[in-house]
Amino acid sequence: MAELGVWFVDDTLKGLMVKADNDTRWNSVYLMVHRALRLRDIIDVFCKLSLLDPKEEKRVSAEDVLSCEDWVVLAEIIEILQPYLTYTKHFEGRTPRFAEVLPTMYLLKDHLSEMRQRYSSNLIPAPYRAPRITLEEPVLDCIIVAAPTDGREREQQGGLQQDTGVSTWGRYSTMESTTSGEPSSPLYQAEISVQFEDKDLDPEPFELSDDGLHFIQHSIKYAMSKLDKYRNLMEGSVVYWAAMILHPGYGIGFLQLRLPNQVDSILRDFRDYFDRHYAQVIVANFPKKARKEAPDEINLYLQMVPEEDFKEEQLLQWWLGRKTQFPRLFNMAMDLLSISAMSSENERVFSAAKLTISSQRNALHWVTVEALQCLRNWARTGAISWAKPRGHQDTML
Repeated sequence: MAELGVWFVDDTLKGLMVKADNDTRWNSVYLMVHRALRLRDIIDVFCKLSLLDPKEEKRVSAEDVLSCEDWVVLAEIIEILQPYLTYTKHFEGRTPRFAEVLPTMYLLKDHLSEMRQRYSSNLIPAPYRAPRITLEEPVLDCIIVAAPTDGREREQQGGLQQDTGVSTWGRYSTMESTTSGEPSSPLYQAEISVQFEDKDLDPEPFELSDDGLHFIQHSIKYAMSKLDKYRNLMEGSVVYWAAMILHPGYGIGFLQLRLPNQVDSILRDFRDYFDRHYAQVIVANFPKKARKEAPDEINLYLQMVPEEDFKEEQLLQWWLGRKTQFPRLFNMAMDLLSISAMSSENERVFSAAKLTISSQRNALHWVTVEALQCLRNWARTGAISWAKPRGHQDTML
């Protein structure tokens, strides 16, 4: 199949193969379908050639051959799943984004609601039309190898003008295999015609069958149910709301916009959490006699206007610069905003620690391992630098 892609469609597809779904890999369904759409022309040709194979056991099942509607449904699935890939990549990095988790859940809910409305009827705008492929002559019991024509013949045949919508003709030769595995003289040539849709044309709306429509509708319904389940669990934990409120780009603006009826109750839970865990923190910035008269940090912070175009990379630095103004809220913000939004960074740290504890160092105390990982991460981010002793010279041991 790889040879078909190199010669017949595009050199950029060289070496690409189909991907399989993986239950333990994020976005594996999206990646599988996306790769299939990239190789759709090759897959169609491969399946049509396989159906004509004289040996029944070598043929692809007719039920597994994708129809034009199947390709359209797959393209729609890609559009539905695209935000999930985007947000997964957004959260799996090292930048602290815990405060963005709940707002993102609402963005995903909006996306699925829009998709549910879009697929309320069978008529949809067609984002993709499968190429029309015809194949002449049966395929013999032999190896199929690419036999590209020279430039002159290709020019006479119309060339590989996939983007212009003209018909493209390809010639494939079938060869007998010798004992050395090398193909010998050609036995026959099959002509394959592929006609692509013009990308500049606005395609007519595509009417899905009831099966295709019901599949997408039930998938969206299940996705919304699963999203609501985890969103409700997050909303039941005050730390998600607290982290969002402590984000200077959100504050309570998001709550006032999306959940105006719940602002008071969420702020009450936020204050209770603060009083329970951070109100008694000793603060050196206030004189001992004046600590009881310390200003209400929460009210002062909530009166600030949320900052637009806030850079996430500066989140912790923003709070470091206001440690004196909000000493107790600073402690709370550093605890919550430094939480990883996903387990990806935690798994990376765990893997690095595993390399630290080698077979010769398996008696390291957990405090030592923790200190080593902290130093490693601080050095990587530039928070600290390794100072060389005076007079030190690098030497090869």
